[in-house]
Amino acid sequence: MYSHATTGANFDINNLYEAGRLDVVARCCLNVLWISEHIRDNAQVIVSLNGGPKPPVAIRFDGSKLGDIFPSEKGIAFVIKKALKAVRDENWIACHQGVSVSRKSFQDVIKEASNIYVLDSKGEHISKANIKDGTFVFGDQVGINAKELAFALRKGKKLSLGPKNYLASFAVAVVSWVLDQK
Repeated sequence: MYSHATTGANFDINNLYEAGRLDVVARCCLNVLWISEHIRDNAQVIVSLNGGPKPPVAIRFDGSKLGDIFPSEKGIAFVIKKALKAVRDENWIACHQGVSVSRKSFQDVIKEASNIYVLDSKGEHISKANIKDGTFVFGDQVGINAKELAFALRKGKKLSLGPKNYLASFAVAVVSWVLDQK
């Protein structure tokens, strides 16, 4: 997920909206990683934070190793705050059980990914696509800037949920459901 949310750890956990819409990031993580009362052990989320004060920051949540996170926006935000305090350089370092952080850019994350699908209303409809496990690229409420989008599309293809643009947290839930059907 590409986000314009803060890369500073001094945000108020009770006001994620003011942290560059960190609430959107938390909702997306929840919708990918949790099904009712358990964690999807076959899912991973990498959030590319690109807001101030010191971007970029990439935070990786690995469902197969994730533990000790309350499944709520505040629970996710608590771990993000912890990650932002721990980040040092471009090497992944563990900051919580199943969570690691680095200063990798969005492009670095894309370079390491495979089977890339970029959600875009003008792409091939998801119901017609032959999708296998892969990397699904989403933007936050602002979207992915043109340069980063073009970079992701060099290695991937556009997939659509239809002609309307949906909230990112809803779109990740739909993609998860589609993958569950396969």
